[in-house]
Formats: sequence, structure tokens, C-alpha cells
Amino acid sequence: MYEKTIQIRSHHVAPSRQLRFSRLLEFFQDASIARTEELKMGRDKTLDKGLLWVIARQKVEIKRMPVYDETITLRAWPLMTMHILFPWHYEVEIAGDVVISADAVWTLISEESRHFVFPEEHGIRIDGEMEGQPSLASYRYNFTDGAESAHLKPRYADLDLNGHMNNCRYFDVIWDLLPRNLQTISRPVRLEAEYLKEVVAGEWLEIRYEEAGGVWHFEGRAIDPRFRVRITPE
Repeated sequence: MYEKTIQIRSHHVAPSRQLRFSRLLEFFQDASIARTEELKMGRDKTLDKGLLWVIARQKVEIKRMPVYDETITLRAWPLMTMHILFPWHYEVEIAGDVVISADAVWTLISEESRHFVFPEEHGIRIDGEMEGQPSLASYRYNFTDGAESAHLKPRYADLDLNGHMNNCRYFDVIWDLLPRNLQTISRPVRLEAEYLKEVVAGEWLEIRYEEAGGVWHFEGRAIDPRFRVRITPE
């Protein structure tokens, strides 16, 4: 298990003084990479050999969001590998209370072909440290004619070392599209994301979004769907 104590600083938070959701996801990503390094499955076996870690699914359940100057304890550990899928679990604790729990499913792609690879062919093995498996359910939503939309082209600053728009940046965009009362998390909320295909520099992305029954649905697409997000206030 990976564990790290983090003090929430000014560059981590939004004007509400709450931790930005995109920064929370960055914490999770950094924790997974750090743990793979500790397990001797680091960049010398992946990035340096043209293999890229990407996230396929993600779910985050928030009881309350950490705020500026609070100290959190972040924990991350891998679950049992599912063939080409590597599930992870995350927790954020404040003063003994777990305020955020999350799951993510990672996989490996070839930097050259951008297709999935079989980890065992490259000597990649990460043993699960605890029991449990995250849900892999899809959350496709049929948008109505009244759905709203926004367009964007990834900036250079949105791209990560994999050469595509980092999934954390999707949520910076989505947060701008949410109504003001949801931009500050004042009650428990569940966020789910499905990443279908990478978004690269120069592509125009349309984001359709709509609220239905209190749930907010988002889909980013170029020619075909690239990601789907569902936000459910509890």
C-alpha cells in the first residue's frame, strides 16, 4: 500500500477553497505511479520501453472535499489484475475519517500503435494487495434535443507525457459547465467516468451535457465518443 500525507496548498484549490477535483485525480494518478515504482514495475519496464499507462474507468465517492490548509492522508493500493486491466483503490482520510473513496481501472497501451498490450508479454505484473473489484458497468446516456454543448481544442498545457489530453483536464472543463451550486461540493457526490479513446492535439472536441433526474451527464466526442462522465449528487 502507498501512503502519503499532503497539506492542501493554495495551488490545489478553487476559489471556494476546496480541493479542485482535477487535482484530486492527479493525487490518485501520482500515487499509483509511485506504488508501481515501489513494486519494481516502474518506468524502466513501461515508459522507457514504449508502454504507456492509461485509465479506462474511474469512480470517486466524496463525502466532503478537503479544503485549503487541511492535511490529508492519501492511500492507494492495487487490486487483483483482470487480464489486461489493473484495478486500483484509493482513500483520502482526514483526522481518522475517510472522506473520499475511489476506484480506477488502468491498462497499458503501446506508444507506437496506441493499442492495448498484453502485460505478461512485457514482464509486467502487479499483484493485488487487497480483495475487491471495481464495477465495470458502462454509463451510456441518450441525450435529448435539449442537451447543451460546448467545443474545445486541447491546448499544449492540457497534454501529458503520453501525448494526449490528460483525463484530469476533462474535469477542469466540465466544472466550468456545471451550474454554480454544484461547482462547490456541499453534499456527498459520486462521479463516474469512462475513457473510451484518447484526445490528441489539434482535435476539436464537442462536449454534450444534460441534467436528468438530478444526475448530470457529459459526453466528449470528436468523430466518435472519447469519454463519458456521470455526476450524481447524493
